[in-house]
Amino acid sequence: MEPVRILQFGMSPNPGGVESFIMNYYRNIDRDKVQFDFVKMYNQIAYEEEIESLGGKIHNISFFKNHPIRNYYDIRKLIKKQNYKIVHVNMLSAAYIIPLIAAKKSGVNYIIAHSHNSSTSPGLVRNLLNFLNKSKLQRNANHFFACSTLAGNWMFGNASKQGINIINNAIDVSQYKYDSSIRAKLKKELNLEGKFVIGHVGRFQYQKNHEFLIDIFSEVHKRDSNAFLLLVGDGELMENMKKKVNLLGISDAVKFLGKRSDVNELMNCMDIFLLPSHYEGLPVVAVEAQTSGLRCILSDVITTETNISGQVEFMSLKLSAQEWAEQILSNQFKNDRENAYKKTINAVYDIKSSAKSLEDFYLSFE
Repeated sequence: MEPVRILQFGMSPNPGGVESFIMNYYRNIDRDKVQFDFVKMYNQIAYEEEIESLGGKIHNISFFKNHPIRNYYDIRKLIKKQNYKIVHVNMLSAAYIIPLIAAKKSGVNYIIAHSHNSSTSPGLVRNLLNFLNKSKLQRNANHFFACSTLAGNWMFGNASKQGINIINNAIDVSQYKYDSSIRAKLKKELNLEGKFVIGHVGRFQYQKNHEFLIDIFSEVHKRDSNAFLLLVGDGELMENMKKKVNLLGISDAVKFLGKRSDVNELMNCMDIFLLPSHYEGLPVVAVEAQTSGLRCILSDVITTETNISGQVEFMSLKLSAQEWAEQILSNQFKNDRENAYKKTINAVYDIKSSAKSLEDFYLSFE
């Protein structure tokens, strides 16, 4: 029997939160029963080789920003040719809803709109489209997913007749279990032995608020010269942040590691995790950090649903960098890192059980 094939929208060249979410589920779903196929609007998308090795198909279509009308007709042609019955559209905002409209017009039976965010990034056109298109979501999708209640209410309001299904940003818990031997190895490799390591993982863009993060760390370093900042990720603002670090005179206490495939291991050598984002849906990286046993300090615009371990503190972005720094240094307690992963499992954020639930949802359509 052939597996049910789901057409997935939402992959970009950047292996960010949405891409990680999709791949975490794809790796752990029973691919003899359910297969994911992907739409590609860029020269490449993240995880292409892995997708193909897992049996997924990648379909090229026109990039919507350059050719919005052609993008619409490419999607309709693809749906008709491949006879997709289920389309899953992963969304950071309602600015781009062409896949939902095309799927509806093509007679797709099951159209899922999935919110992964709780705000939009700056941009007049993007925010205008998001505002105008939100009213069209109910007319073009018939199932509504979100990574958190906050993300669901922001994208869909409370008007969804079928209700909003919360799909946890689950992870492979076994990959993020704390390992003291890996910690020792990486501390040595990165020259971090004896340092108090503040960690952050995120793309260098407005959403992640690196400007403020570096200000916070500068204040921490004034108070504790043993502090060190580890930044993982790349993006268009990285060079600006490197200049800022130099201007503040803290370049010897900051490492820019760029894009890494070993984030799970790097978290072992961190002592605290910092995420002062302007907005988030429910950040996967915070779930990963808690699974590794890290104390986390997040901005209070992030949903409290993120706190699955009891080790998360939320602080206002209206507070000064000095106040954030004092809070970071006020409580350098030692967590029971070896057993932290159990809390992730108990909170139903383990990908094994979550993938089975999503698989059952897809199969219920058959």
